[in-house]
Amino acid sequence: MFEAIEVLCLKKRLVSLVICLFLLIGLFSVNLLIVAADDTDFTVDVPYSGTFLRAEPFEGSPTGGSTVEDPAIIDLINKGFKEGDYITISYSGKLYGGAYWDSGDLGESNTEEDYEISGLFSTSYVFESVNMLNRVPGAIDFGEDIDTGETWFQNIPTDIEEDFIIEPYTGKTIQIPSNAKYLFICKSDSFYPDNVGTISISIKMGNAPTFPVEFLAIILIAIIALVILFFFVKKRKKQ
Repeated sequence: MFEAIEVLCLKKRLVSLVICLFLLIGLFSVNLLIVAADDTDFTVDVPYSGTFLRAEPFEGSPTGGSTVEDPAIIDLINKGFKEGDYITISYSGKLYGGAYWDSGDLGESNTEEDYEISGLFSTSYVFESVNMLNRVPGAIDFGEDIDTGETWFQNIPTDIEEDFIIEPYTGKTIQIPSNAKYLFICKSDSFYPDNVGTISISIKMGNAPTFPVEFLAIILIAIIALVILFFFVKKRKKQ
Protein backbone atom coordinates (compact mmCIF):
# COMPACT_ATOMS: atom_id res chain seq x y z
CA MET A 1 0.00 0.00 0.00
CA PHE A 2 2.72 2.43 1.07
CA GLU A 3 4.90 1.40 -1.86
CA ALA A 4 2.06 2.17 -4.28
CA ILE A 5 1.57 5.59 -2.68
CA GLU A 6 5.32 6.25 -2.87
CA VAL A 7 5.42 5.27 -6.54
CA LEU A 8 2.45 7.55 -7.20
CA CYS A 9 4.25 10.44 -5.51
CA LEU A 10 7.33 9.80 -7.59
CA LYS A 11 5.23 9.84 -10.75
CA LYS A 12 3.72 13.16 -9.71
CA ARG A 13 7.21 14.55 -9.12
CA LEU A 14 8.23 13.32 -12.55
CA VAL A 15 5.25 15.05 -14.16
CA SER A 16 6.01 18.24 -12.24
CA LEU A 17 9.63 18.13 -13.35
CA VAL A 18 8.59 17.68 -16.99
CA ILE A 19 6.18 20.62 -16.74
CA CYS A 20 8.89 22.80 -15.20
CA LEU A 21 11.27 21.77 -17.97
CA PHE A 22 8.81 22.81 -20.68
CA LEU A 23 8.15 26.08 -18.89
CA LEU A 24 11.88 26.82 -18.80
CA ILE A 25 12.23 25.99 -22.49
CA GLY A 26 9.26 28.19 -23.29
CA LEU A 27 10.65 31.14 -21.35
CA PHE A 28 14.04 30.88 -23.03
CA SER A 29 12.42 30.45 -26.44
CA VAL A 30 10.55 33.72 -25.96
CA ASN A 31 13.82 35.33 -24.92
CA LEU A 32 15.47 34.12 -28.11
CA LEU A 33 12.82 35.81 -30.21
CA ILE A 34 13.46 39.19 -28.62
CA VAL A 35 16.01 41.21 -30.56
CA ALA A 36 17.75 43.93 -28.64
CA ALA A 37 17.00 46.79 -30.99
CA ASP A 38 18.76 50.13 -31.04
CA ASP A 39 16.85 53.38 -30.99
CA THR A 40 18.58 54.51 -34.18
CA ASP A 41 15.83 53.71 -36.67
CA PHE A 42 14.81 56.00 -39.51
CA THR A 43 12.63 56.26 -42.59
CA VAL A 44 13.51 57.26 -46.12
CA ASP A 45 11.34 57.93 -49.16
CA VAL A 46 11.97 55.78 -52.24
CA PRO A 47 11.44 57.61 -55.56
CA TYR A 48 8.55 55.86 -57.31
CA SER A 49 10.29 56.42 -60.66
CA GLY A 50 13.75 55.63 -59.34
CA THR A 51 15.84 52.51 -59.94
CA PHE A 52 19.36 51.10 -59.84
CA LEU A 53 18.45 48.80 -62.76
CA ARG A 54 18.77 49.52 -66.45
CA ALA A 55 15.60 51.30 -67.55
CA GLU A 56 13.93 52.96 -70.52
CA PRO A 57 13.55 56.74 -70.65
CA PHE A 58 10.12 58.30 -70.90
CA GLU A 59 8.63 58.26 -74.39
CA GLY A 60 5.16 58.37 -75.90
CA SER A 61 2.91 59.21 -72.97
CA PRO A 62 -0.17 61.26 -73.95
CA THR A 63 -0.04 63.38 -70.80
CA GLY A 64 3.64 63.79 -70.09
CA GLY A 65 5.55 62.09 -67.33
CA SER A 66 8.72 61.93 -65.31
CA THR A 67 12.20 60.83 -66.20
CA VAL A 68 13.86 57.79 -64.65
CA GLU A 69 15.14 58.90 -61.24
CA ASP A 70 17.90 57.62 -59.01
CA PRO A 71 16.95 55.05 -56.35
CA ALA A 72 17.08 55.70 -52.64
CA ILE A 73 20.74 55.48 -51.63
CA ILE A 74 21.54 54.99 -47.95
CA ASP A 75 24.98 55.75 -46.57
CA LEU A 76 25.27 52.91 -44.06
CA ILE A 77 28.32 54.25 -42.24
CA ASN A 78 26.79 57.70 -41.90
CA LYS A 79 23.68 56.09 -40.37
CA GLY A 80 25.78 54.23 -37.82
CA PHE A 81 25.70 50.80 -39.50
CA LYS A 82 28.66 48.56 -40.24
CA GLU A 83 29.25 45.20 -41.88
CA GLY A 84 27.93 42.35 -39.77
CA ASP A 85 25.15 44.44 -38.22
CA TYR A 86 21.58 43.22 -38.47
CA ILE A 87 18.98 45.60 -39.84
CA THR A 88 15.22 45.21 -40.23
CA ILE A 89 13.68 46.78 -43.33
CA SER A 90 9.95 47.38 -43.74
CA TYR A 91 8.00 49.54 -46.15
CA SER A 92 4.61 51.09 -46.82
CA GLY A 93 2.86 53.25 -49.37
CA LYS A 94 0.60 53.29 -52.41
CA LEU A 95 1.74 53.11 -55.99
CA TYR A 96 0.01 53.28 -59.35
CA GLY A 97 2.18 51.93 -62.14
CA GLY A 98 0.37 53.32 -65.17
CA ALA A 99 -0.98 56.71 -64.20
CA TYR A 100 0.17 58.66 -67.24
CA TRP A 101 -1.43 56.20 -69.63
CA ASP A 102 -4.86 56.83 -68.14
CA SER A 103 -5.13 60.55 -68.96
CA GLY A 104 -4.29 61.54 -65.43
CA ASP A 105 -6.87 59.24 -63.82
CA LEU A 106 -4.94 57.32 -61.18
CA GLY A 107 -7.58 54.63 -60.91
CA GLU A 108 -6.83 51.78 -58.51
CA SER A 109 -3.52 52.06 -56.69
CA ASN A 110 -1.41 49.20 -55.37
CA THR A 111 -0.59 49.00 -51.68
CA GLU A 112 2.64 47.70 -50.19
CA GLU A 113 1.29 44.14 -50.42
CA ASP A 114 1.05 44.37 -54.21
CA TYR A 115 4.53 45.42 -55.26
CA GLU A 116 8.11 44.27 -54.67
CA ILE A 117 10.99 46.28 -53.26
CA SER A 118 14.55 45.51 -54.34
CA GLY A 119 17.76 46.12 -52.41
CA LEU A 120 21.39 46.26 -53.50
CA PHE A 121 24.47 46.55 -51.29
CA SER A 122 27.50 48.34 -52.70
CA THR A 123 31.06 49.14 -51.71
CA SER A 124 30.74 52.65 -53.14
CA TYR A 125 28.34 55.42 -54.11
CA VAL A 126 29.35 55.23 -57.79
CA PHE A 127 26.28 55.07 -60.01
CA GLU A 128 26.28 54.73 -63.82
CA SER A 129 23.84 55.93 -66.50
CA VAL A 130 20.37 54.46 -66.99
CA ASN A 131 21.24 52.65 -70.24
CA MET A 132 23.88 50.42 -68.61
CA LEU A 133 23.06 46.95 -67.27
CA ASN A 134 25.45 47.00 -64.31
CA ARG A 135 24.80 50.52 -63.09
CA VAL A 136 26.43 49.99 -59.67
CA PRO A 137 30.07 48.93 -60.18
CA GLY A 138 30.54 48.22 -56.47
CA ALA A 139 27.50 45.94 -56.22
CA ILE A 140 27.76 43.02 -53.78
CA ASP A 141 26.02 39.73 -54.51
CA PHE A 142 23.65 39.16 -51.58
CA GLY A 143 20.44 37.35 -50.71
CA GLU A 144 17.74 35.90 -52.93
CA ASP A 145 18.02 37.26 -56.45
CA ILE A 146 15.08 38.91 -58.20
CA ASP A 147 14.44 38.09 -61.84
CA THR A 148 13.58 41.56 -63.15
CA GLY A 149 13.22 40.43 -66.76
CA GLU A 150 13.18 42.97 -69.59
CA THR A 151 12.00 46.55 -70.09
CA TRP A 152 8.41 47.07 -71.22
CA PHE A 153 8.82 48.60 -74.68
CA GLN A 154 12.31 47.80 -75.92
CA ASN A 155 12.66 44.36 -74.30
CA ILE A 156 16.12 45.18 -72.97
CA PRO A 157 17.49 42.83 -70.25
CA THR A 158 17.59 44.38 -66.78
CA ASP A 159 18.36 41.40 -64.55
CA ILE A 160 21.51 41.45 -62.39
CA GLU A 161 22.81 38.90 -59.89
CA GLU A 162 23.56 41.22 -57.01
CA ASP A 163 20.09 42.54 -56.12
CA PHE A 164 17.83 40.91 -53.53
CA ILE A 165 14.16 41.02 -52.65
CA ILE A 166 12.91 42.80 -49.53
CA GLU A 167 9.83 41.05 -48.16
CA PRO A 168 7.49 40.92 -46.42
CA TYR A 169 6.59 44.59 -46.22
CA THR A 170 6.04 44.19 -42.47
CA GLY A 171 9.76 43.62 -41.94
CA LYS A 172 12.75 41.67 -43.25
CA THR A 173 15.83 41.22 -41.04
CA ILE A 174 19.14 40.88 -42.88
CA GLN A 175 22.82 41.04 -42.02
CA ILE A 176 24.94 43.67 -43.73
CA PRO A 177 27.56 41.82 -45.83
CA SER A 178 31.30 42.41 -45.77
CA ASN A 179 32.57 45.65 -47.36
CA ALA A 180 29.03 47.02 -47.77
CA LYS A 181 28.98 50.80 -47.32
CA TYR A 182 25.84 51.77 -49.23
CA LEU A 183 22.37 50.31 -49.66
CA PHE A 184 20.41 51.07 -52.85
CA ILE A 185 16.62 50.57 -52.74
CA CYS A 186 13.99 50.77 -55.48
CA LYS A 187 10.75 49.23 -56.68
CA SER A 188 10.96 46.39 -59.22
CA ASP A 189 9.33 47.49 -62.48
CA SER A 190 9.64 47.11 -66.24
CA PHE A 191 8.89 50.79 -66.90
CA TYR A 192 9.40 53.58 -64.35
CA PRO A 193 8.45 56.99 -65.83
CA ASP A 194 4.69 56.34 -65.66
CA ASN A 195 4.66 55.59 -61.93
CA VAL A 196 2.88 57.76 -59.38
CA GLY A 197 2.67 57.26 -55.63
CA THR A 198 4.61 57.18 -52.38
CA ILE A 199 6.96 54.55 -50.98
CA SER A 200 8.39 54.87 -47.48
CA ILE A 201 11.15 52.58 -46.20
CA SER A 202 11.81 52.09 -42.50
CA ILE A 203 15.18 50.71 -41.37
CA LYS A 204 15.87 49.68 -37.81
CA MET A 205 19.13 48.41 -36.38
CA GLY A 206 19.27 45.50 -33.98
CA ASN A 207 21.27 42.51 -32.79
CA ALA A 208 21.09 38.95 -33.99
CA PRO A 209 19.08 36.58 -31.77
CA THR A 210 21.41 34.82 -29.36
CA PHE A 211 21.39 31.26 -28.05
CA PRO A 212 22.75 31.41 -24.48
CA VAL A 213 25.06 28.69 -23.19
CA GLU A 214 23.10 28.74 -19.91
CA PHE A 215 20.06 27.44 -21.80
CA LEU A 216 21.99 24.39 -22.99
CA ALA A 217 23.23 23.75 -19.44
CA ILE A 218 19.70 23.86 -18.00
CA ILE A 219 18.43 21.45 -20.67
CA LEU A 220 21.31 19.04 -20.00
CA ILE A 221 20.75 19.10 -16.23
CA ALA A 222 17.01 18.56 -16.69
CA ILE A 223 17.58 15.60 -19.01
CA ILE A 224 19.99 13.99 -16.53
CA ALA A 225 17.48 14.51 -13.71
CA LEU A 226 14.71 12.91 -15.77
CA VAL A 227 16.86 9.90 -16.60
CA ILE A 228 17.84 9.39 -12.93
CA LEU A 229 14.24 9.74 -11.80
CA PHE A 230 13.03 7.34 -14.50
CA PHE A 231 15.43 4.57 -13.46
CA PHE A 232 14.68 5.19 -9.78
CA VAL A 233 10.93 4.77 -10.35
CA LYS A 234 11.56 1.68 -12.48
CA LYS A 235 13.72 0.17 -9.74
CA ARG A 236 11.09 0.85 -7.08
CA LYS A 237 8.46 -0.91 -9.20
CA LYS A 238 10.60 -4.06 -9.40
CA GLN A 239 11.00 -4.13 -5.60
